[in-house]
Amino acid sequence: MPFISYSQNLEDVMLWRSLQHVDRGFYIDVGAWDPREDSVTLAFYERGWRGINIEPDTEKRDALVAARPEDLTLGVAISDQPGEHVFYYVPETGLSTLDAEIAKRHQAAGRQIQERTVTVMTLREVCAMHAPQEIHFLKIDVEGLEAAVLASADFARFRPWLVVVEATEPNSPEPTDVTWESALLNVGYGLVYFDGLNRFYAADERASELAPAFSRPPNVFDDYVSAAGIRKAIATQRAGFPVAELLDASNERPVLHAELQRAVAAREDAELRALRAERDAKLAQADVERLLGRTAIDVSTVDTTNPTKPEAPEPLLSGRRRIYYDASLIIHFGLETPVGLIRTEHYVAEFLARDPTLDITFVIFDSSLGGFRNLRAAESILLRRILFHRYGQATTAPEVDGEREAESDALAPLTLAQTPRVGAEPGASSNSKFFTARVLIRRVRTALTLSPPEFRRILGQYAARLLPVTQEQGFGPRLAIRIVRRTCFEIATGIHFVIHGVTTAFRRVHETACHLVRPDLALTPDPSANGAASSASLTGTTQIGDASALDSSAGGSISFEAPAGTVQFSSGSVLLSLSNAWDYLDYTYLHRICRYDKVRFVSVIFDVIAMQFPFSTPGPSHIYHRHWVEIGHSAAHLLAISKFTADQYSEFIGRPNGLFPSMSYAHLPNFLRERVHEIGESPVQKLVGRRFVVFCSTIETRKNHYLLLQLWDRLRLEFSPDKLPTLVFVGKWGWGTETVRLLSERNYHLRNRLLILESVSDAELIWIYRNARFSLFPSLSEGYGLAAAESLSFGTPVVIANCPALVEATESLMPAYDPLDFMAWLEEMRSLIRDEGRLDELKSKATRYRGPSFEEFAAAIRSIALSVSGPEAHLTNSEQCPAA
Repeated sequence: MPFISYSQNLEDVMLWRSLQHVDRGFYIDVGAWDPREDSVTLAFYERGWRGINIEPDTEKRDALVAARPEDLTLGVAISDQPGEHVFYYVPETGLSTLDAEIAKRHQAAGRQIQERTVTVMTLREVCAMHAPQEIHFLKIDVEGLEAAVLASADFARFRPWLVVVEATEPNSPEPTDVTWESALLNVGYGLVYFDGLNRFYAADERASELAPAFSRPPNVFDDYVSAAGIRKAIATQRAGFPVAELLDASNERPVLHAELQRAVAAREDAELRALRAERDAKLAQADVERLLGRTAIDVSTVDTTNPTKPEAPEPLLSGRRRIYYDASLIIHFGLETPVGLIRTEHYVAEFLARDPTLDITFVIFDSSLGGFRNLRAAESILLRRILFHRYGQATTAPEVDGEREAESDALAPLTLAQTPRVGAEPGASSNSKFFTARVLIRRVRTALTLSPPEFRRILGQYAARLLPVTQEQGFGPRLAIRIVRRTCFEIATGIHFVIHGVTTAFRRVHETACHLVRPDLALTPDPSANGAASSASLTGTTQIGDASALDSSAGGSISFEAPAGTVQFSSGSVLLSLSNAWDYLDYTYLHRICRYDKVRFVSVIFDVIAMQFPFSTPGPSHIYHRHWVEIGHSAAHLLAISKFTADQYSEFIGRPNGLFPSMSYAHLPNFLRERVHEIGESPVQKLVGRRFVVFCSTIETRKNHYLLLQLWDRLRLEFSPDKLPTLVFVGKWGWGTETVRLLSERNYHLRNRLLILESVSDAELIWIYRNARFSLFPSLSEGYGLAAAESLSFGTPVVIANCPALVEATESLMPAYDPLDFMAWLEEMRSLIRDEGRLDELKSKATRYRGPSFEEFAAAIRSIALSVSGPEAHLTNSEQCPAA
């Protein structure tokens, strides 16, 4: 939000430029006059500053008291001689004065003069009685008595950082500083700026810090608007609008902010339309290039390290680029409300599917086939509805692969129970997963990595579900089931203990080699090949993705035949995966299609938190570690969702394993804010009329819900029920939540102060963001922090953990604390609940949040895909890093 200047000559813009780094500063305004009109201090008051207003005009004093309840307003005059003095009041102006000569001039000019008696104090008395030691600026506007006011101050004891003095005769450009400037210069103040009306002085001890801010007048880079200018614009552009309404004390600020909001929204909308028009022009140019068959620009000029740069040229080859999109998780979750990772997949898939220059083929990984296959008819229909009709709007959408093959009855609405699942047998229901030898082997391998205690716990849970004992059974059946279950359990755990010990010892010996070099088990020595090629084939040490040494061997070549029923990838095509594919992907298959089919694999890295917090994932951390190492070997490019995530990948995965894939980052967009006009807004009835704060996240151990439960248990002892807001958790239950469940279900003290909402629609979530007092995000670590960014996008401030990704997502605007520092969080919560000024300050900062553009992330994916596609863009790890 631009800075609103209320002052007469933009004095507050200059002061804010030099003092905006000060949090909740203090001012003294001698001759404050009106709380709004021509006020130098109102903009600071709105940002949490407080101070002393000195105004002898009784009407204006009362207005200041009403409008500034947290300021101290004194109805006195300031001079070097305390006591009582005649005050010459000029009605409806700011020209009232203690100077009889100036009053006579006003009277001669035809102005009405009223004489009143007022109390006079010295500035040193006011400061000694009411001011703190640190005064950030002193403003003096006393219509001719500047010398007397300065003489009454004790600049040795109270030293404002800046002193602003009106330096011309009333209603005249004639300077007056010659009569009083020496009083400031002699006590260690130096002139730093003159704006034609006021002279600005900085204390010598602060000059090096503050003076640079006064090197130039107010300009476009200060991002300000004038309140007076807004009033004039409203009066001239909105026919019939009563200007008097703006001058009313209760209406001015809301009206000004409403008009400013409309202006900012119109500007942002114009910028968005311009960006979309630019994109449409580029796509149209690509179509023309394709139709005319012109040659492509040089791919080597593309900056693949940062594909989101606007200056990076996109290769526009003749013909449409073939891109395969892994839609496995989109189909798996079906019509469920998408969150986080799945929402990102929907968004990118829709963006790319609408691009006329791309040939998008959606595929899913089928474990029964051992590879990626094309969508079937029902899956294509489902995918179309998920991507283009999820908010019930019949938008124009491109055709999805396989849709033409669908029969007419396939257009009937699909329910969640009918949603096809990954790896499902053709024609099978979603509840009957096709169990194959491949799946069995994968589960056995996972079981062998579990420690004996963990294996016993998980096996016990499975046994209890497979062979349940119920009260309806007789004594004999119950006893038989228990004996069988116990016998099988002991045999299985014994076998696991022995095999686990052997495999653990073997794995420790070979762990480093297994991660540094990925052998291809399909490679066999070719008798007709030369010795070097045979040696490489036998040892399997050829760099993944670089098959040139093998394919060019004399007398023969190595070919790879894809499993029956899977996709036959064309050379140079791109395979996009935005999924966390460790649950289903076959890495040997991935390496082979990248090597022999020359598929360019592009993947998104959402986080590598399992390496930093191994306890924070549902499975053993080595599963995720292996996935990140494998895709690092195979990927032509990796895109992280934040700079922090990219750095973490390099620290925990890249350098330890000698992996240096091409990598960049782009931030996730605010999906809900961009599409609020499509989604709408739906109130949550349980929260209507209640004060509440919200934490939107899956409930799991890493998210640190435990901290908030402890905080609210403490805060309930300090605040009354009507003062303490309700703590709202929005999200489904995840893993590692035993302690959180215990606190939330057993602590009856929080029963009326805690609400857990597991199933919330997008429309309800938008309402929650807009109506929450503030949001919370105390997570131990994040890859980005989408919920924190979404909260800010709706103008709702958020208190975050000091994880770098969260600070990055919130653009360093919000308070950030160590997620384990209970006392720091407690003090912040106390402040936000007790002090409306602190909350208003954070809301003001929230208005400065910009966020990434909606199309930025998907455009980065598109740019990467274009830069690595085609036979001439073959990229390998060895080419990217010769030292690898």
